[in-house]
Amino acid sequence: VGEDIIPDGDNTRDLGSKSKEFKNLYIDGVAHIDSLAGTTLTAPIRTLYRQVTAMKTTTLDAQSTDVFEFNISKPVTVDLITPLFAGQEITIMNIGAGAITITRTSKGKQTSIYGSGNLTINQHQAYKFVCSSNQLWYVIS
Repeated sequence: VGEDIIPDGDNTRDLGSKSKEFKNLYIDGVAHIDSLAGTTLTAPIRTLYRQVTAMKTTTLDAQSTDVFEFNISKPVTVDLITPLFAGQEITIMNIGAGAITITRTSKGKQTSIYGSGNLTINQHQAYKFVCSSNQLWYVIS
């Protein structure tokens, strides 16, 4: 095919059928799918990992990262976490010598970490967080 394959109307045509399925699908790019159904997962979905060796701001950007591995020798503070979607889970682990202070608040500000009293993540410790529908982060215990 030397051109785009575009249906004559939105949400009106199928590609294959229940009795006549395509064997494999190869896509190099982004697949925009409203719903995905399947019976098996043949390979794990990759966790997005980032090593943090310096912090210029007290906000973590979790829009493209699920696991933050801190390797910093000085103490740092995290006040806010920018999520990608509601229900997102992230892990913050510390392999560096500097403690990570997680600032918590009970005011319910979007992208903040809910709770009373700050958390300290010391060397060789990790915490998991989950984001609510109103972009508020909670510690998973």
